[in-house]
Amino acid sequence: MHTQLPWANCRLQLASDVDEDSDGPQGIVGRLYHTASSHPAVRQNLQTLTSRKLSLPALAVQHVVNKRGPDALIGCIPGETKHAAKMLELCTAAYDADEVLVCTLPVADVVLVPRVPAVAQRDGLFFVVYATNIRAVELCEALRREAKVAVVLDVDNTLIDAHAVTLSERDWAALDWVDCTVTTQSGKQVPAQWARLNHYDPLAEEVFLMHWRMNQVDCTFHVRVRKGWAIFRSFLAQNEDRFTTFICSKGKQEYLQLLWTFLDPDGELMPRSRWPTHMTSTFPDVLPAAAPKTALSALGCASVLQPHVATQLAAPVVAFDDSRSAYYEDYENSILYVEEYRPSDVAASDSGSVLRQATACLDAFWQATCTEEGAFAWQAAQSFASALLATVRRTAMESPDAIAYLQLRCRKQGEVLWHQFTAEAVFDGRNYIQDEAEEGDPGAGAGAAGAAGAAPSPALAPPIVPPCYDGASVLSAGEGDPAERLAVLGRLCSARGGELGSGASLLPSEDDSPTAGSASPGDVPVLGGAAYAGLAGGAQPLAAAQ
Repeated sequence: MHTQLPWANCRLQLASDVDEDSDGPQGIVGRLYHTASSHPAVRQNLQTLTSRKLSLPALAVQHVVNKRGPDALIGCIPGETKHAAKMLELCTAAYDADEVLVCTLPVADVVLVPRVPAVAQRDGLFFVVYATNIRAVELCEALRREAKVAVVLDVDNTLIDAHAVTLSERDWAALDWVDCTVTTQSGKQVPAQWARLNHYDPLAEEVFLMHWRMNQVDCTFHVRVRKGWAIFRSFLAQNEDRFTTFICSKGKQEYLQLLWTFLDPDGELMPRSRWPTHMTSTFPDVLPAAAPKTALSALGCASVLQPHVATQLAAPVVAFDDSRSAYYEDYENSILYVEEYRPSDVAASDSGSVLRQATACLDAFWQATCTEEGAFAWQAAQSFASALLATVRRTAMESPDAIAYLQLRCRKQGEVLWHQFTAEAVFDGRNYIQDEAEEGDPGAGAGAAGAAGAAPSPALAPPIVPPCYDGASVLSAGEGDPAERLAVLGRLCSARGGELGSGASLLPSEDDSPTAGSASPGDVPVLGGAAYAGLAGGAQPLAAAQ
């Protein structure tokens, strides 16, 4: 069979047929045809194949969204008969069982879709090959079927602000600690504690201290919770028929789990049973620093240790993050950036409007992507992808070169379809949520400047130091009402200054400086105020298709 495509001989074998005692070659030898744009995972031997059921429409639309189409074709070697007969048997068995063959590799799941046996025997091409992520394919199919949006939340400087502190034994004993257990990514169970500080902080909705001990090191953090969090959390929990929430953070897993213990104390939004699949740390113990986030890692579909191959998800997804450097740039169109919440360094905080606006954004995004109009667009995309795959399976090909044409069709169709479903398209490029200070709010200085049209200065203000307390004189004297001591402790933690008892001080964390590359409100379009007013009733993302 004449072809101008790159090709390589490959070996196929079911995992159940592997003979570990044999030193000779095993499996079926065939020929794999691919293009320069094919996923690199398909260009190797596939010797641990297993049979399984998989939705072919869901598989096909995932590849259209990624503008790639089928990655390869596998057929017999021209003129060879022994292995060709075995490959026909393998193809027929999979086709009759309505199954696919899957080989799971470190970078992808390679899926072999059998063609109609009679057609495959005629042109010598037995399998259509896709390199994909099966977990993502099945998750996206479930989201589309249930008309849900996947919501990915960052934590640090998006929902909370945390910095390291130390406490004296006296002040430790004065707090009402709640014991819990967190788990490292290596599976180690670690005892931990958290305590609420019941003082008024104009820059936060709630304030907590949390502590755990790791490798003989005490880790204690003062945590401010962004205003509006309780309402935002309740909105997501009460609308779980429309939204599925995921957490993706660059913090260590044990740090993230402890935070979530008091951010969602009743498991209203994400019960502990969902943590393994819906909560991701991109800072595993084996890495020296956090890895960039991806769509697959954010939704718990892939390890952050896997080599990165840009993969979009065929479902409505929106992520909230304060940093423009958190994700690979491939996922820029699925992110709504929020004004950074860092009251430890900047003498200002938002008024609660950021998370209120985020709530309205989610409602608008769901209306645009999951109601009748949005659902119809997804169905159209899936129908196109399914029809294309069905044609490939049942129509004889004159040459494997046909795959290059199929990839071109999918790339062009994917360009049209994909951009209709992204946050960038729904909000017309207005992807920055800035605080809108309410009159009289003492903690929204930066937001007030932004709402008035002036970009907040990137320069950091000095730490806020209460003028009435020097810390050591009150907390180390051993006198006074315990409630007063706790109130002073709270003010000092909020101030990041002074001493907490003899030999103890408030310490900034190592990464307490502004995140490199983080969003500056002056650099991106603003989603707020009058610019946002018309979106709450629903957007019109499908104009290109009309």
